[in-house]
Amino acid sequence: MRTNLSQEMIAKLPVHDAGFCSLTAHSSDAGDVTIRVTIEIDPDESMLPFLEMGVQQRRMSLRFENCHRTALTLLGFTCDREQVSDWEALPVSGVSDECQPDSTDSHRRFLHHRLQFSAGSRLEIVAEGCYMEGQA
Repeated sequence: MRTNLSQEMIAKLPVHDAGFCSLTAHSSDAGDVTIRVTIEIDPDESMLPFLEMGVQQRRMSLRFENCHRTALTLLGFTCDREQVSDWEALPVSGVSDECQPDSTDSHRRFLHHRLQFSAGSRLEIVAEGCYMEGQA
């Protein structure tokens, strides 16, 4: 099941200390970019919010669609797997303002996602959609 995540939903998700497993990027023939971030929810966190969205496994993907900007600072050597420290979804920021549609395309809205990780890595994505998908 794919669940489109709003800013309010993201704020309530217990992703703190979720393990960072992987990041992949895909560009379609039409030039649309999709970023998939796979995380694994900490065993101490409740799965209830995820179960309510139809995600039953602790390992899941965050799929960012129609990405307009992505910036990644990833530390290549740490003592352990990176963990999510914070995930902010901001409807308007200095970066996402530049990606807001013009008046002829006002139905499109972008969120500026900022993911901070335990060892100092950082991921910023400006995307039109963010979806959560369970992993088998």
